[in-house]
Amino acid sequence: MFHVDPAGPFAYLLEVDPAVWRVMMRSAPEYIDAAFAALAENHGSVEAYLAVVHGIDAAALDALRERLLEA
Repeated sequence: MFHVDPAGPFAYLLEVDPAVWRVMMRSAPEYIDAAFAALAENHGSVEAYLAVVHGIDAAALDALRERLLEA
């Protein structure tokens, strides 16, 4: 799955039940759709959310698109 250094800052993650991890780390389409709907409802768009809440400017957003989206 992944490695957590028992002496590192994320050592507390070793206490999480693997069954809980499986649920938390999955990407169910309905959860993703609900997240996008909430962003649209509260901020107008994902881009507006990133700009207002996280201070992401147009250049940074373009860089994110370049790295994360497939052509």
